Amino acid sequence: LEGFLFPDTYTFLSNYTESDIIETFIQHFMNIYDSHIKTKLSSSHLEFIDVLILSSIIQGEAMLTEEMPTISSVYHNRLNRRMKLEADPTILYYMTPEDLLLFKDKPGSSESSKVFNKYKRIDSRHNTYYHQGLPATPINNPGLKAIYAALFPENTDKKYLYFVADGTGGHIFSKTLREHNRAIRKIRRGY
Repeated sequence: LEGFLFPDTYTFLSNYTESDIIETFIQHFMNIYDSHIKTKLSSSHLEFIDVLILSSIIQGEAMLTEEMPTISSVYHNRLNRRMKLEADPTILYYMTPEDLLLFKDKPGSSESSKVFNKYKRIDSRHNTYYHQGLPATPINNPGLKAIYAALFPENTDKKYLYFVADGTGGHIFSKTLREHNRAIRKIRRGY
């Protein structure tokens, strides 16, 4: 059901069962799909499940909703060039809870990098560092802004292929690997 449990604010009665809650999530997703997404799919070259998978990656990547369409353009550009997506949230999706805790507790540390790099080498159907294209399934439950971003990427004309977190919640976008590596060095030096 990953991807189909629409994130929103819900009110549940104390006698709701787990099945009632899941059914409510899915029914709300279907209502959102019918009223906001279905008619817009014809403008996309992607199948709906692929839009949902891509939007889940965008949701996992973006802290700033206004960056979602640009993040989407990076992934669209990479898919069009048959490049690996190399999306960090897809790695976090299949980490063990213990390793995920270590990764999040010590961000940027050598221990954290070691854990992350270990998972980048695992042949998982969700590993976008290992496999080309989209992962097998959504990795979370994306909201409508992420879904719209997957459908309507912005700045595709800029040909961005890379981005790196800037430490403030945003990202620095780059067209070339050389620009990307420069951005990484800039961030490590603290601007």
